[in-house]
Amino acid sequence: SFYPTKNMHSLEGGMITTGDAATARTLRLLRNQGMEQRYANEIVGFNVRMTDVAAAIGRVQLRSLAAWTRQRRANAAALDAGLRGVVTPPVAPGAEHVYHQYTIRVTAESGRDRDTVSRELQKRGVGNAVYYPTPVHRLAPFRTGEKVLGYA
Repeated sequence: SFYPTKNMHSLEGGMITTGDAATARTLRLLRNQGMEQRYANEIVGFNVRMTDVAAAIGRVQLRSLAAWTRQRRANAAALDAGLRGVVTPPVAPGAEHVYHQYTIRVTAESGRDRDTVSRELQKRGVGNAVYYPTPVHRLAPFRTGEKVLGYA
């Protein structure tokens, strides 16, 4: 996603990459109202083409992405070193984190709860939010009635 809240943006839009030619063709059809040739619809598709202006903004943003990512990683390292009593974002071995969000987890062992920590941060002028308040497995389109990840 290249939405404005992301590490780099183009106002709207996004990108999908694939090494599979058939998948790439299907995705191109889906984004262009199901057409490869004008007025020759092959499938039901959508009008989700990126505008030239949005693409130009994205190309300019790409020039700064590496520097922004370095700064995000430096900020995360400072937070990792300074925060106590919360779980900070893990980085899997061999992986690199770009810190689109720096999500902490407040555990019961800390003696505090998420909402109290959030209010205290707000009082101190530190912006924060519960970014995704409902886990995906609890959203209506994904409910199966079965336990998922140990949760009903």
